[in-house]
Amino acid sequence: MSTTTTRYKTLLFIIAVLLISNIALVVYVFTGGRCPHKPPSRDQNKSGITSALEKEVGFSEQQLAQYKNLREEHWKIAKPLFDSMQKGKELLFKLTQTAAVEDSVVQNAAASIAANQKLMELQSFRHFKQVRDLCTQEQLPRYDSVLKKIVSKRGKPQQPQGDQKK
Repeated sequence: MSTTTTRYKTLLFIIAVLLISNIALVVYVFTGGRCPHKPPSRDQNKSGITSALEKEVGFSEQQLAQYKNLREEHWKIAKPLFDSMQKGKELLFKLTQTAAVEDSVVQNAAASIAANQKLMELQSFRHFKQVRDLCTQEQLPRYDSVLKKIVSKRGKPQQPQGDQKK
């Protein structure tokens, strides 16, 4: 009995950490990588990635138009996956309100969330690969550098301004 209780508590702790990190990622993505209390940048009509493609990679207007189409197609696929994953998380954490929950129910709920996360990651990979295909030979190294920055920022917590090391 004690081992089962310990495993159950450990599993709930792991799931809670994953939920918190995913919520933080969602906030980060929807705020464009800026703090929610800070005003939006001057260039409100362009996402951070669009701006980086234009300024850092050197995308032309035609490439930016193609990117916009790719982004719209990407979100047609990614948004339902994201919504499904969020609903799964909500259902999973409603289980914490139930007195006795079978471990298999929790495992299945977590597996469903993980499956949607996997589909989202694969969709993101395909999207960024398609965007890379828009680049000229000269733009490829700059795009790869921008993509590396985007990927390295994903999921990392932001350090508050006052806590930065000097």
